[in-house]
Formats: sequence, structure tokens, C-alpha cells
Amino acid sequence: MVNIGKCCSPKEKRRFFTLFKKYSDVLAYYYDELKSFQPKEMHHSIRLNQDAKPFRQKQRPYNPKITDTIKEEVMNMLNARIIFPIHHSTWVANIVPVWKKNGKIRICVDFHNLNQASLKDNYPLPIMDHFLQGVIESEILSLLDGFLGYNQIKVVEEDRAKITFTMPWGTFSYSRMPFGIINVGATFQMAMELAFRDLKNCIFIYLDDLTVFSKKRGDHTHHLEQVLARYRKHGISLNPKKCIFRVMEGKLLGHIVNKHGAHIDPERVRAIKALSLPTSKKGFHSFFRKVNFLRHFVPEFAELTKHITTMMKP
Repeated sequence: MVNIGKCCSPKEKRRFFTLFKKYSDVLAYYYDELKSFQPKEMHHSIRLNQDAKPFRQKQRPYNPKITDTIKEEVMNMLNARIIFPIHHSTWVANIVPVWKKNGKIRICVDFHNLNQASLKDNYPLPIMDHFLQGVIESEILSLLDGFLGYNQIKVVEEDRAKITFTMPWGTFSYSRMPFGIINVGATFQMAMELAFRDLKNCIFIYLDDLTVFSKKRGDHTHHLEQVLARYRKHGISLNPKKCIFRVMEGKLLGHIVNKHGAHIDPERVRAIKALSLPTSKKGFHSFFRKVNFLRHFVPEFAELTKHITTMMKP
């Protein structure tokens, strides 16, 4: 199934599907179709503070009702060589099963001990305003999503034992970047920007989300081909189920974007309205992080939230 905009003419659809077929090798539907980022020199390393001490978490019990689902997901990761069995590690964490919207489970890991011991990377994430400047007046957009994005970049061999998790059926380490450890976002952003560095006039990259935008409708197929060719060259896989091609308007990072600019996604507004009022300092921090998203859209935001920021102070 391909998500393609209703605004496409029959001719544009034919050209798109010809292109889609030509680059079908960059699409991944299943774990075993996952590739790895090229060149091989692009990898992730884990640097620790000088006083870091390894930590082994005690194994936690899991809900028996989801045991088989967890085991199936772990086997998928094992068969795709995202993880491998390990017999000894001084760093061991527990898994945290998270339900996805499609009803399946994502295996996350509680890496908070490792994160506290790790040095933070200062590589910056892009600023949304810069993207909006580029997308304004663009006639057509394509919103691309990576398939298991972080898992496409390998972890250097000497650091793999640090990202170990335990379960009743064994202990495993990651050979690819997992979700949940510090700095993986910075590594992935840097890798993507290096791969697409000369295409900045028609793309915006935010981690594994890549938006292709074209000022002229007739240029979009060419821009898409440039991008897909780069995905192929660098061994990056796309998730076709989450990609949206050739639309005049789309959702990105909580915004609705089109040639006129951006406004807040109504779903995001509804979620903020449904928030409970905080009752603790930790709650105020969490609440502010969520409403701070509205800063650019609410006049006098700082004035309206000054009581919240006061409550957050030590």
C-alpha cells in the first residue's frame, strides 16, 4: 500500500509509480529487510564519564499475558541481527514493553543508569523555523519515514556490551543503535545530514523524518528521485507504510505544514487540553515541556506561563 496525495493527476501518478518501482529496494516492510547505514565508518560510540561505574539492574517480572508477544519481538530483532546473545556484561538493564498504535509491542530498555554515566553529545537538532522558511510557497510535499531508523546504524563493537538487557529467556546486547540511550538522536541526525548534505534546497531532515518539498510542482519527481537515490547509496531503509507522497499539506512534528506556513495540529491541541493540572515540581516540569510547544503560536506566552516557570525554580 502506498500513501499518495489525491491532488495527483493521472500523469503524475504514472511517473510516481514508475519511480516507486525503480527504487523498491530502499523500502522495508519486515525486520529481515533492514539494511545498515553506509559507509561503515558511520557508527555510534558510547563515551562514559571518568567516574562511571557499571550497573546491573535486577530482573523485573513481566505481565504473563504479553510474554509471547515480547518473545516474538525479541526473536524478530535477533533474526535481523539487531541484537545478539551475550553471556557476560557489567552493564545490564531491563526491557520496558511499550504498546504501539498498531497494537504491537515495541521493545524499549531502561537505560537510565547508562545515560547518567554517559557524556552528552552537543550535535544540534534542526530548528523548526528554518524548515518553515524553506517550505513556504512549496507546491508539493512528500513526508518520508525511516524503517526502524536508529537500528540502521551500527554500534562500535567495543561498546556493545554496555547496551545489554536481560529477560527470563536470556541476556542480549545491541549491535545496532537502540532507542532510549543518550546521543543516538545526535548520531542519526549527523549521519542523515552527511548523506543528504548537498540536497538542502529541497529537503528538511529531523532524525528519521525527511520532508521533500518543491516550489514548482513539476520538479517534485526529480527531487524525489534525488532523495531515493541517496537512500539507496547509503543503505537507508524507508517504511512505505508511514511515508506520504505528493501532498499539498501534511503533518510534521506536531504541525500542519503547507505552502502558507504551519499551524498546530488540532490533535496536539486536544492532547494539551486534556492534561491534568500539575501538583508537584516534577509535574510542573512535565506540564511545561508539553505546553512549551505552543510558544510560537500564543501571544505573550512567557507572561501567561510565568507562574509555571516560578513553580519550576529550585
